[in-house]
Amino acid sequence: SKVEAKGGNLEYDLTITNTGFATVINPKEVYLVLVSESGQVVKEFKLDVDPKTWIPSTDQEPNQAAKYTIKGSVGAGVSGTYKVGIWMPEKVADWKYNSVYAIKFAQTENVTHWYDDAKKYAVNLFGTVTF
Repeated sequence: SKVEAKGGNLEYDLTITNTGFATVINPKEVYLVLVSESGQVVKEFKLDVDPKTWIPSTDQEPNQAAKYTIKGSVGAGVSGTYKVGIWMPEKVADWKYNSVYAIKFAQTENVTHWYDDAKKYAVNLFGTVTF
């Protein structure tokens, strides 16, 4: 997966693999977010994807891992250096800004979890960009 700043745009080419045991059950939205150096989410970019279609890999077919690509470009509208991550909150408005209900990816050498002080966001960070 990679993200880059190009001409004021955030360009992304992400690969997601569901290595869990189930698909997403509750309605979730998928956002790319920019987190400032001071620890604030400054931008939310809603992606046109449905995580309910991310079928998990199975033990029976380990080489047939289901990989999903999310690719595109959005105008960032900011300058500076930001951490980039995926935030997957509940679609239900009452629960959207409650980090307990957001999906957390498995932490790896490339993915870490980030929470804001108000516990509105649980973001899966995976990169840094400078505009």
